[in-house]
Amino acid sequence: MKLLEPGEIRDAVENGRPLHMDLSGAGRYETGILVKNLLAVLEATQTRYLAEAVIYILRELVTNGDKANLKRAHFQILGLDPTRVQDYEKGMASFHTALRTRLDEYRAHPAALALQVHVEFQVSQGALTMVVTNPCSLLPQERARIEERLTSAHAAQGLMDSWKKVSDNAEGAGIGLLMVVFMLRNIGVADQACRFHLEPGAPETTVRVTIPLDTVPQALGETLSGRIAEAVESVPPIPDTVRKLRELLDADASFIKVAALIQNDPGLTVSLLKLVNGPLYLLPKRISNITAACSLMGLKGLRTLLLSYGALKAVETRYGRQENLWEHACLCASYARHLAGFLGHPALAEDAHVGGLLHDLGKLVLLDTHPELVRNIERFSLDQGVGGNLLERVALGVSHARIGALMAARWQFPGNIHAAIEFHHRPLVAPAEFQPLCDLVYLANLFCMRHSGDLDFDGAEPSVLARHGIRDETAFHEMGARLEGLFRKQKEKDLLG
Repeated sequence: MKLLEPGEIRDAVENGRPLHMDLSGAGRYETGILVKNLLAVLEATQTRYLAEAVIYILRELVTNGDKANLKRAHFQILGLDPTRVQDYEKGMASFHTALRTRLDEYRAHPAALALQVHVEFQVSQGALTMVVTNPCSLLPQERARIEERLTSAHAAQGLMDSWKKVSDNAEGAGIGLLMVVFMLRNIGVADQACRFHLEPGAPETTVRVTIPLDTVPQALGETLSGRIAEAVESVPPIPDTVRKLRELLDADASFIKVAALIQNDPGLTVSLLKLVNGPLYLLPKRISNITAACSLMGLKGLRTLLLSYGALKAVETRYGRQENLWEHACLCASYARHLAGFLGHPALAEDAHVGGLLHDLGKLVLLDTHPELVRNIERFSLDQGVGGNLLERVALGVSHARIGALMAARWQFPGNIHAAIEFHHRPLVAPAEFQPLCDLVYLANLFCMRHSGDLDFDGAEPSVLARHGIRDETAFHEMGARLEGLFRKQKEKDLLG
């Protein structure tokens, strides 16, 4: 398995030639190279915006093919004949455990080494076709299981309906196969685009997925479930004090008047003094005068504080204080503000801070309205390495990012904040006028995920990194370490008072 040369990919795309790759396994290294090759094809066809869904589909199909190969090795190691029903049931009873405890041993076994997964990309007649083949014939019970899953997926109205009926297991082709069908639907491709060649007795198993190059992801936000729509419509208003302060600032009122109103809200007073006495302003001595603090922050700084404080107070009224969520939000806000300075956008620092702090507001609604689904999504996201934001859109027709943007609109927040929230997972489709801000919040969230170990360099959007000068893995990790160091110092200073 090798990384294809850019010239080779361009030539293949322009002339409709297939690109061939063989994988000896679906490990991180080989699938990483495969994904990079696919990304290059998408770049060459100007369909990079489809990457999230198409990468998931490819990984799922390759993983299933690899698992089928490992299953054959498993039966050979145990001396079992999978064509005999009793042997098949006996072998499958231990297969899942074997994959978890003996995977390296199985991959090194001659039976597994002799079986490779073949992948083919071809751009022809206005469509991208991906073909995944593994050299194992389907057993009758495997064929029946795949057909049952496909029938269920085609008949189901949505992923939530299917999720209640099936669960993934060691055989593969469970929820993952359903996800492929629903992922295709979500990007506007008919179910028939995914074809399984299930001829009994055939020497190999082939899956072919064809995606038209003019595919446009379906519009989101108009398919809210009843519970989500009700939650968004009834979102608590921002505190009255915050509303009045925003009106004063819009009228260019004096800082004396603004300070007098702030002092009526103890929580807002504490937030203001904590901010001006923090590491952002590097004051030689602490400030306790509210008017002086307002003057120091200026109009834009005060507006930023009011947006953040107002939103947090509003959601705490209904959902309480979700500590894990707010810890992540504070980290993301800090990273976004620093990135604005590091990457040449100092004027966006305040807005980046707000976007980082509020980017996951919509998760509160999903946790309240669909808690079981959120748990399923989190588990599946970690197991399969696919973004939870994408799974939400497939399962519900709307993501936490979109829900958060709708909440911001209800509070009449500025359009740039709506965009920063809505596109913090999808910067490639962000409105051009808000692209830099959306990039900053996307990158901040990305570095937060790096900090927690949930994402590495390969999971970052290459074009976003490139346009901000983060050109390789070394630069990526250096920036991450720099951000972590600054946040650590900030917390230490806060503890010292």
